[in-house]
Amino acid sequence: MSNLHNELKYIGNETSGIAIALGAGETDEGVSRLGETLTPVIDIRQYPEYAFLRGERLCAQLRQQGGVAAEFSSVALVVPAASSFIAIVETVSIDQGVAGALVLLQIASDAQVLATLATTGKGSTRDRRWPTFNGRADILSGSDPALSIGISIEERRKAAAETIDFVHLPIVLTPGTAVVAVHGTLNTAINVNLKWRERQLISREFRP
Repeated sequence: MSNLHNELKYIGNETSGIAIALGAGETDEGVSRLGETLTPVIDIRQYPEYAFLRGERLCAQLRQQGGVAAEFSSVALVVPAASSFIAIVETVSIDQGVAGALVLLQIASDAQVLATLATTGKGSTRDRRWPTFNGRADILSGSDPALSIGISIEERRKAAAETIDFVHLPIVLTPGTAVVAVHGTLNTAINVNLKWRERQLISREFRP
């Protein structure tokens, strides 16, 4: 390490641990500012348990929707227009039993979803340190004769009757927006799995 231009200082356990991993002793000459010489690869704050300390709510929910004659089943995650938070949608999948089924992932307004889907509820927090175990975003489910509630951004199909995972994620939902999972076969029961994060909207981050 003596050929590097800065000396490695021991500031906290993380820096000491990196020095030990590199084989640098306390008397070795090395780098004092790791970011100038080494690409950072250790970031313990990226782990899920630090989300709470950043004010991020980790959420998930399973929502079931039964089949309705001549209608398409849908499930939506909605951030209400009057909210002061955003939702970062990380996973959306549809568990269904139709071979060759077509499923759609759509972006819509909260007004479009509220005018189409009826059954509402909340998600569950995946971090039980929060004083309430409910998320803040709304989950709505229902069916409609129209295939589209909003704008389709992804279409998936599998030959077998199995779970279909959407890949155009993550999606960041601002107040007044929603993501909708729609099954393209009439009168079909579905189970939709959603995973997302919620955090407070930062001033000037979003301009309606």
